[in-house]
Amino acid sequence: MDEAEVDALVKEAEAKKEEDKKKKDLVDARNNADSSVAQAEKMIKDNTDKIEEADKKSIEEKIEKVKKVLENTDASKEELENTTKELTDELMKVGQKLYSQG
Repeated sequence: MDEAEVDALVKEAEAKKEEDKKKKDLVDARNNADSSVAQAEKMIKDNTDKIEEADKKSIEEKIEKVKKVLENTDASKEELENTTKELTDELMKVGQKLYSQG
């Protein structure tokens, strides 16, 4: 192999490395979104009698929003992260309320 062939292979490997990282980041964002939905559904189920109806409705709306993004196979990492953050922020807010109730 001459130096030009080696350089071409190195460049190809570097290009694939970036592509692989983007794919991995997208898979991680999807997994995180799935996990957050499961956590939210469990929170509602386990605390049905303690969560205010308005909070429950808000969580359910955010769950549906995340699920819709998950259904879209072309959803970007940013879309997944943004909707997941909205859901987790709501879960934290409601979780704090539940904790303060004792």
